[in-house]
Amino acid sequence: MAANSAHVVWVSSSSWWKVTLNGIARDHKPVKAEAIASGRRLLKSVGGGELVIHNMDGSIAEKDTIAPGNDPSRIPG
Repeated sequence: MAANSAHVVWVSSSSWWKVTLNGIARDHKPVKAEAIASGRRLLKSVGGGELVIHNMDGSIAEKDTIAPGNDPSRIPG
């Protein structure tokens, strides 16, 4: 598991995409793509980790490991 974790989540009450880093709100953007880019930058600035991108309903849309995170090496076979 990555030491650092950033989440991009929709906040319907304010119509913003919120970016949290290790559970602390760090940024907000009106456009999801901008919030994702912000989350990537934040994780790069702290040495990498896992970016979790949520849908508007709160479900997880995708996860991405930002270098130098802890993705396992590819193992042939």
